[in-house]
Amino acid sequence: MAPNAVGTQVYNPNYPYNYRTDEDLLQARESVTHIQRASEEALEELRLTVGLLREPGTAEPPEPAEPVPGLDRLEELICSFAGAGLRVIREVTGQARPLPEAVELTAYRVIQESLTNARKHADCDTAVVRLGYAPGTLRLAVEDEGKPVTRRSQRTPEGHGIVGMRERVAALGGRLSAGPGPEGGYRVFAELPLRAAGIEGS
Repeated sequence: MAPNAVGTQVYNPNYPYNYRTDEDLLQARESVTHIQRASEEALEELRLTVGLLREPGTAEPPEPAEPVPGLDRLEELICSFAGAGLRVIREVTGQARPLPEAVELTAYRVIQESLTNARKHADCDTAVVRLGYAPGTLRLAVEDEGKPVTRRSQRTPEGHGIVGMRERVAALGGRLSAGPGPEGGYRVFAELPLRAAGIEGS
């Protein structure tokens, strides 16, 4: 993915759309704020990811202003959602091990965005995070136990959050799928190939 292929859009929350209720207007304003913040984070992290995946011998990228979040901070993230009323169960298969920063960062952000969506839209109090460590690959899934998707609460596969997650994963040569379950709930699945990024194995 070329760094100059990503841009930001500025949205005006006061544009005279015909919102039906004050609640709709409030939700629209919150969405705009979320999109702007996510765009800024995505641009900064794309720059960082490109730097982390640079060819050997190239110039070192600037140090990030804050430590890069990774899976070592997953427990802290889970606790923050527990405080907001969402109980998160973590399941790990395979031999857990430290991974390169680009992979750790992408995995963390996918989990963070998926849990944020579950808390906002799923109308449930439990979600499951599954991490699968395999040779050359990290697999992760986030599932919630929400009610069947309704027209008003529908989380489309190409919503802003899903698009952002898909781009993060694609930057590492991985794949991401997201969609509602047949009996309710929602599932996000990502596969991050370490070998494709020149990170592990041959």
